[in-house]
Amino acid sequence: MDEAERLMFAGLARLPQFRRKVEQAQAIIKEALEVCPAYVACSWGKDSLVVADLVATISPDALVCHVTGPKAELLNNYGEVSAAFCRRHPSVAYRVLGGDGRPSWEVFSAHAHELPSMAILGLRAEEAAYRRISLRKYGLIYRYKSGSWRACPLAWWGWKDVWAYLVAHGLTYLASYDHPAEECRALSRTSSITTRRGEQFGRIERMKRVSPEYYDWWKNV
Repeated sequence: MDEAERLMFAGLARLPQFRRKVEQAQAIIKEALEVCPAYVACSWGKDSLVVADLVATISPDALVCHVTGPKAELLNNYGEVSAAFCRRHPSVAYRVLGGDGRPSWEVFSAHAHELPSMAILGLRAEEAAYRRISLRKYGLIYRYKSGSWRACPLAWWGWKDVWAYLVAHGLTYLASYDHPAEECRALSRTSSITTRRGEQFGRIERMKRVSPEYYDWWKNV
């Protein structure tokens, strides 16, 4: 990120509208924590990093769970980002769940019996139509028929709001967001391509450009 871009996001973070969004997100998190015990489902992408920081600021001993997969460090610098987060929030309970290439939702489902009932997520309506529909239909805190819960404090944030928070708080983020082959900070950079939707979103092409070592490993699996 160059200095001009950083200054733009820093300026956005000083606006009253942005401060209100942060306050609203904090209120949603506090409400979720009052409902039942919770954990942050964290991919270490930009959105879940912001959610994890917000939750850890409110609840310093929060549980943050990350699903990893084979050769994950070839895909992105997850270790560096998670280590920086844990230094910033030393009381956080950080847990890594081995995915063995499975989609993260399958891994979290497999561990549901040992995790708190509430998952706090970085889902945003802006990312996809199906997410926007779901958030409008079910709200920001929702209980599934299974009895588990989800909370989405960033539901109505824009991608520029996310970067304003990251810059204002000096958070270490995934290196691929600054890769010269990428041209838009709004996109996800965390997929390990374990589902057909990953192909449909063009993540394979981005992987070839941004994480060629991971792509070389993945195509031969």
